[in-house]
Amino acid sequence: MRVVHIYVKDVTGYIEIKYKDSGMLHSIEFQFEMEDRAYRSMLDNIPISFAIPVFKSARFSAVEVPEEITFDMFWSRYDDKIYSSKKRSEAQWNRMSKANRCTAYNYIQRYFSKLPEWQTRKKTAEKYLSDELWNN
Repeated sequence: MRVVHIYVKDVTGYIEIKYKDSGMLHSIEFQFEMEDRAYRSMLDNIPISFAIPVFKSARFSAVEVPEEITFDMFWSRYDDKIYSSKKRSEAQWNRMSKANRCTAYNYIQRYFSKLPEWQTRKKTAEKYLSDELWNN
């Protein structure tokens, strides 16, 4: 789950937007009071794939709240238990920052979808982490 907090200039509180791992909207919570007209206007202008860019303006600021992602979550999602070394992968994982862990975890499906058809297999989990393939 990805969480984004939207801060509105001159307003106390924030809007919390949660997205499923698939990128689809999960929920929106307004952590301050506003008129119904303003709610409708906000909801009409929150496209799922553009939440952060849309709200990075003079009036708004958006900050993605990193989720605590465990190595077991990564290991399960990467799913390369035959060729990858769990011990080496976990050691590499433990050297990473929380932000990089979140990014690496969220990029796995995109990495798999971008593999060329001629490539017979993905890189091992430890190679994915050490080469920082999510930054390519």
